[in-house]
Amino acid sequence: MTAPATGVDPRTIGRSWIIVARHRQPAAGPSAPAPWGEAHLKRIGTPLTLCGAPAQGWHAFWQLRSEDVRRWCPTCSGAARPTRTVSGSLSAM
Repeated sequence: MTAPATGVDPRTIGRSWIIVARHRQPAAGPSAPAPWGEAHLKRIGTPLTLCGAPAQGWHAFWQLRSEDVRRWCPTCSGAARPTRTVSGSLSAM
């Protein structure tokens, strides 16, 4: 199966995480969109965030990494923090 040119790759549904937020900061020049308020983690294709909040209609931030977010939901923040592996390289939980 090949990944679609647009939309979500069906192979990632229910397995990959995305950063979401209720609100997005107003556009300010060429900077990438960012969450306004608390950011949450949500599995692609599921209706709830890691902390259990319903996220239908929320903004998804495909280009952001966990270290780019300034303010996290307390529950989602623990899972979003990178951790060190035995080999010393960074990996996300």
